[in-house]
Amino acid sequence: MTEVNLNREENIQNKMLSKFKFLEGKIRVKRARRIFAEVDLNNFRDVFHYAVKDINFNVMCMITGLDEGENLAFIYHLANFDGVVLDLKTYAPKSNPVIKTITEYFPGAALYERELVDM
Repeated sequence: MTEVNLNREENIQNKMLSKFKFLEGKIRVKRARRIFAEVDLNNFRDVFHYAVKDINFNVMCMITGLDEGENLAFIYHLANFDGVVLDLKTYAPKSNPVIKTITEYFPGAALYERELVDM
């Protein structure tokens, strides 16, 4: 079995943890080139902005919508040019399923957002 060097993923994780202490226990390197973070809706925009503007996750891959009972979950799949994918997950209650658009960062995200509205 080949050993994988996860330095770049761990560096990204550490940058995000140093900027956002509330991510402690909520961000992890899942495997090579894949980082997962769970962010509450109130902090989501700040984390998203930091990921895109400061640590260069400047490729929007897709947005996944999930029905998780009382909440709707949204996973924003972002990538950088090193091939690392950052999955940012947030929630909105079904009683108030409102999230802010990200089209100012990625105009093409409007297509994904329309699909979420249909959900």
